[in-house]
Amino acid sequence: MSSFRSFFLRSPSDWKFWIFLVLLVKGIIFYIWCIHPTVIPSGGLKGFWGDFSQDRGYIIPIDNLLKYGMYGSPDRLPGYGIIYYVFRLFLSQPVACNVIILLQYIALSVSIYCLALLVKYLLQKDFLFYGVFYFSLVFPLVDTYNVFVIPESFTASFLVFSAYFFVRYFQELKLKHLIISGIFCGYVFLLKPVYLFLLVFYAAILLFKQFRQLKLKAILVNITTFVSFFVVCEGAWIIRNYITEHKFIPLTKHIWVVEETRPQYMPMIYFEEAWGGDFWRWGNRVTPYNWLEHQGQVDNHDSVPAYAYTAKFNRDSLIGVRTLLIALEDTTGTLSTDKKQIYRDEVARKMHTYTESIIHDKPKVYYITANEKRLKDLMLGNFALSSIPDYSATSEIKMHLMNRIIYFLRLNYAWRIAYFLIIMLSILGMLLLIIKSLNDILVLIIPFIPLYTILIHVFVMKIALNRYLIPAYPFLIACAIYALYWLYTQTGKLVKAK
Repeated sequence: MSSFRSFFLRSPSDWKFWIFLVLLVKGIIFYIWCIHPTVIPSGGLKGFWGDFSQDRGYIIPIDNLLKYGMYGSPDRLPGYGIIYYVFRLFLSQPVACNVIILLQYIALSVSIYCLALLVKYLLQKDFLFYGVFYFSLVFPLVDTYNVFVIPESFTASFLVFSAYFFVRYFQELKLKHLIISGIFCGYVFLLKPVYLFLLVFYAAILLFKQFRQLKLKAILVNITTFVSFFVVCEGAWIIRNYITEHKFIPLTKHIWVVEETRPQYMPMIYFEEAWGGDFWRWGNRVTPYNWLEHQGQVDNHDSVPAYAYTAKFNRDSLIGVRTLLIALEDTTGTLSTDKKQIYRDEVARKMHTYTESIIHDKPKVYYITANEKRLKDLMLGNFALSSIPDYSATSEIKMHLMNRIIYFLRLNYAWRIAYFLIIMLSILGMLLLIIKSLNDILVLIIPFIPLYTILIHVFVMKIALNRYLIPAYPFLIACAIYALYWLYTQTGKLVKAK
């Protein structure tokens, strides 16, 4: 037993051991995902190990730039594309994508060690280091996205790196740590602009922590140093957009790409947001959005739940909108341009009327029910099962011992239970850490990142897709482990009291 403890509970400073262990275990998980039967044929990119079926909008501008000399419309910030561009300069598309997903796996692995150290530094408990490290090691929450060429995995890793070096700065007061933290935080913005406010949060902590120690000029120098990478990159992006688009575009040209390509669908999105609907177009699900977009038969799906209907619209009203949208998809040329515009205006008018009727006639649905539904979908989506590849449909693969175990876990909903417990514990952990941060504001970093991620997507962006919670998962695990530690200590106190 002592040899087991000495091997697996060795000093957190033994970085070679921890990095080797996490690369080994995460490498196995990465390999399992790469041989996942639904991954290999997805997207049709021959020679690519991962899954090319997800959103390609992050790399298409780079392929256009290399092929035609034009980046195209600024519909996405270029953070992910820049990484792709570096390798596409001298590698083929599939090989460049393979290098990227390998880097995602490596970055995620290293970030797990950094996260465990971060928690140890802030909370001064070795137990928390081991708990965060080993739980993150075996629970593949972010690993799913290592095999996709989308920014979720890098964002999760870079958020950890930024927080880690930010705390290291206050420990050692070395400017290089503040610069590195600022670079990672600025790059998180380039990957996911929704995290722009994180720069403000870190700047506020710098001001608060150093207000009584340094002169205001020195604090401003530190803040400027921290945000300098962001300022340079954002400035270059704004200049580029002004030259090509003749507009001031600090982020992206549109919040939704569909605003330009299919403007008739924007009123549908606002309508879905009003009652908490799912307006994602991809996948095989028959969502209300897809139903309106005429995917599926009229009678085989309830387009909108009954609680959303008002005196202004019902199911028949939505069937009328669906008919107009079907007509707008006409490719035969029988519908004139003027007629199409009339139909678009009619769709917009109807959707606007229906949306406003929900807001004014059913404020509870708009302000409470819709947000509750989004919160539930964001936090408790179907990711619990999609975190593990499903081999159940392939009998030859299912016979392998590892895949029998995987199939057993899926079949018995063990993974759903574990995921649900993480979410519940993380909520408790966030509350406890917020209270603890009253004594040390640096502790607030751990709960702030997941809490901000949840609030900005549910109440501001009104997006309920579980994918957007992925970057915050490492910090959710940290919160959950702290909650477990707190419950353990409280139980010990109760036992002693008896």
